Amino acid sequence: MLSEPLAFAYSGWFMGTILVLMYGALACYTYVQMAHSLILLLIRPHRYRAKVLARIICSDSRLRTYSDIGRKAFGPRATVFINFMFCLELFAVR
Repeated sequence: MLSEPLAFAYSGWFMGTILVLMYGALACYTYVQMAHSLILLLIRPHRYRAKVLARIICSDSRLRTYSDIGRKAFGPRATVFINFMFCLELFAVR
């Protein structure tokens, strides 16, 4: 998404417009799927126990980062591992 303006400039008006429309459709589809999952989780939580992440987030409104979620799910030692993996990903981008 961050490189979309450059991709639009390289692809031209026609293909750039198609690209922007595809990004918009993908964002709408993702939003609908996430909302549907949340509604199902709230209506029938006993049938969707595999959605651990959503249950953890809904249980505590103070959770803001993946490290917070990992600490709540796996304990304080998971925070170090998750932070390490995020740092590794940032260094591996280049």
